[in-house]
Amino acid sequence: EQYTYAFLDEANKARAEETIPFIGLGQRVVLIGDHHQLPPVVEEEDLSGLKRGTAEWHLARKSYFEVLWESELPPVNKIRLEVQHRMHPAIRHLVSQRFYRGSLRDGDAVKQYQRLKLFGQHRSLVWIDSAGADVREVRTGNGSIYNVNHVNICRAIVRMLDERSDPELNIALIGMYREQVRRYGNPRQWTSRDFRADTVDAFEGAEADIVIVDLVRSNPRGMVGFLEVHNRINVAMSRAKRLLIVVGDSQTVRSNRVLRQVFEGFRRSGAIIPWHRVPGIAGGKRTRRRGRAARPSAQNQVQPQATQGESPESTDEQAQRSSPRRLPRLRAWTPGDPLLPGAEVSDSNGTSPPNGARAQQGDAETRRRRHRRRRRRPRQGQAGTVTGDSPAPDPQPEPRPEVHEESD
Repeated sequence: EQYTYAFLDEANKARAEETIPFIGLGQRVVLIGDHHQLPPVVEEEDLSGLKRGTAEWHLARKSYFEVLWESELPPVNKIRLEVQHRMHPAIRHLVSQRFYRGSLRDGDAVKQYQRLKLFGQHRSLVWIDSAGADVREVRTGNGSIYNVNHVNICRAIVRMLDERSDPELNIALIGMYREQVRRYGNPRQWTSRDFRADTVDAFEGAEADIVIVDLVRSNPRGMVGFLEVHNRINVAMSRAKRLLIVVGDSQTVRSNRVLRQVFEGFRRSGAIIPWHRVPGIAGGKRTRRRGRAARPSAQNQVQPQATQGESPESTDEQAQRSSPRRLPRLRAWTPGDPLLPGAEVSDSNGTSPPNGARAQQGDAETRRRRHRRRRRRPRQGQAGTVTGDSPAPDPQPEPRPEVHEESD
């Protein structure tokens, strides 16, 4: 049986072998889709007979809708709907500039959307930056990836939105990996309002007032996996109506051109919030820069207490005792100068000599010390000296000459 009109929705997700039989069902066929969003699912075994990177390999991964759009089909047979009726103008601007070359325009309804107040200001774009966290992504045995720190961040964001936003607004959480969605547990425990958590593939064609996109990836090598496919990023960023929140590691996404452009779009039109500033965040630690330990402040220093029977010292005396005693620089010190700042070298009369007299007095004192040391040191070969370890004998007294007194 053949129909007068045959409409195929989401044609961008249908492969050629699925679309061609459908075309034969109608006298006039209308294919509806967006080839900038999710492509058809192609199994690896279907591509096993094709060499990777060839024209045949790329053609097998495309939808028949995209093949027709890029073909020599007359322009009258290709119509682009450029007015969007879903996203806030700020979100539309981000998506349009990154994925549609700035061709999208806003409908009348979305122009009336008000920004939601978040982190002290009214915003439509918020990036929660997880860079610097100790807890990062973990790969499972089947190749999927999860991030416990992002799970805690998303839970805290949902609870914050539940308390501070309009209860009539629904919330959606998009996890870019299936294992991450499983780690969310039962999201119904996070909020009592209309809430949904699923993968990006399951959100094709869906929408929500507030959308949280969890990129999951966080590693020092800058590996983003299938997030480098711009179609998936386009789907994730274009599901929100009023508020779009992205949880991602800015250091990791900078390695990919598309994600780097998206991050810069949030920086210019939205806000970048460090993950530890999210209220109620728990689990995970911040990495601190290596350096010297901070010195205790004057308020945290223990002041000496006066014991019973002792008079308390004045503030100046306590500060003088607690302050470190520093010696002057050697190049500025000459013999005879005081070792401590503020002290003076005085002579026997109690008067301070001038600088020149100080130097002469110090030189004279040095010469006297050297002279005394030389006098105490016995010379080699001198009588009375003893070498070795035997003790020196006591010197014998010289005999005194006898004096005879003559009698008269």
